[in-house]
Amino acid sequence: MIIEMVASRVVSPYLGNSLIVWTSLIGVILGCLSVGYYFGGKMADRFPSFESLSSIVLWGAFSLSMTAFFKEPILQFIQFIFGSELRAASFISVMILFGPASIILGMIAPYAAKLQLSNVLATGKTMGNLYALSTSGSIFGTFLAGFFLIPLFGNSDLLYALSLSLVLISVLAHFQWSVIHKFVICLLVLMYSLNRIGGVFRINTLADLDSLYNRIIVRKAVDEQSRKLVVMSIDNSGIQSAIQPALPNELYFGYTRAYRLADVINSEVNKALVIGGGGYSYPRDYLLTHPIGSIHVVEIDPEITMLAREFFFLVDDPRLQIFHQDARLFLQRSNEQYDVIFLDAFNSLTPPPHLTTQEFLSDLNQHLVDNGFLMINLISAISGDKSRFMNAERATLLSVFPYVEVYAIDNRFEEDVQNLLVVAYKSKPEIILPLGRQIMEFADQNRVLTDDWSPVEHLTRHLYEK
Repeated sequence: MIIEMVASRVVSPYLGNSLIVWTSLIGVILGCLSVGYYFGGKMADRFPSFESLSSIVLWGAFSLSMTAFFKEPILQFIQFIFGSELRAASFISVMILFGPASIILGMIAPYAAKLQLSNVLATGKTMGNLYALSTSGSIFGTFLAGFFLIPLFGNSDLLYALSLSLVLISVLAHFQWSVIHKFVICLLVLMYSLNRIGGVFRINTLADLDSLYNRIIVRKAVDEQSRKLVVMSIDNSGIQSAIQPALPNELYFGYTRAYRLADVINSEVNKALVIGGGGYSYPRDYLLTHPIGSIHVVEIDPEITMLAREFFFLVDDPRLQIFHQDARLFLQRSNEQYDVIFLDAFNSLTPPPHLTTQEFLSDLNQHLVDNGFLMINLISAISGDKSRFMNAERATLLSVFPYVEVYAIDNRFEEDVQNLLVVAYKSKPEIILPLGRQIMEFADQNRVLTDDWSPVEHLTRHLYEK
């Protein structure tokens, strides 16, 4: 279970953390464990000894160490070969990186059963004890990894630690410290030194952090205009936040500059809510342009806020309140009313399904003043298969808000994936925003997204197809 949870963090910078990726993780690992059970049972009948069991555990340690060392180049190669074919890329990535270790570790259970079945009359008791011990270990490993190990060590160090643990278990299985054990230990030390200390196969980053919620990467970059940037990424869908260190108070993305049009809609905006902090570029801009205004930011991951303080010039301000919790939980517990709400939690690959639904949008509506409005950064095409999520979200908004407008921020083809500004009003708008062009034609969409039905990964699966 620890390996399965670490695997999700290993692949997320390249493949995201969607339902598709988790389906591949669970399916591949369960399938490989089944293969391991089958061959482990056959080998246990032929070579029923603790020496053989020790060797299997040692091979598991070696396989995990190879995964820890080579994971980055393998994932980069698979991403290059398969591009937007997320199903194939996720399946093959998990199979190559974690399939061998899962097969080998799956062989341990039938071996342990064979070696413990010395009394035929106690077969049921012995098997029951083994299953109970195995399941208890899985439960313990799940909580240990999710609550402590992954946030504390990160995925690479944890994979090396698991490999070392398996070497020690191999020694205990046979009570023998052999030359091969010493060789594997030396190999682990060498690979760890090259990888974690020497930087071989490591992503060149300013920060690579595993939190309770995300794997967060901060790195330097240069855009097409040769501007030097610091960017934050949470999955492989692109950049979630960017800033020019030489011009920290300038908004880099067009959609964040478009948020300034909130003052065109209502010149008396003084209380705002932002859902999705990221690099906190717009909240900082809001404080600069609204000297008497206040803003609340809901960001589920405190580590993202910590990185924003370190790399994105976020500083404390009495007019800024940050809430580290899920947006829906925050809305359910809050009685605040806002002039405007900015929803900036829809990254382009896997928007959080529970933040797309009619129920969530109803909560947002209730926290707006009578003439309040909602502004959403939505990444989609305007027409074609790549516009399916936009059309579904617009239909859902119209089931809650009486007036919804969609604007194209950039001058791009309608079939291209792009940033769209969606504005939902509680009362009839009096102006047309001076922004790009307003989209007037939409595909028919009769079914709205709800907590019971929100197939976001299915609706966005065409976004990066060429």
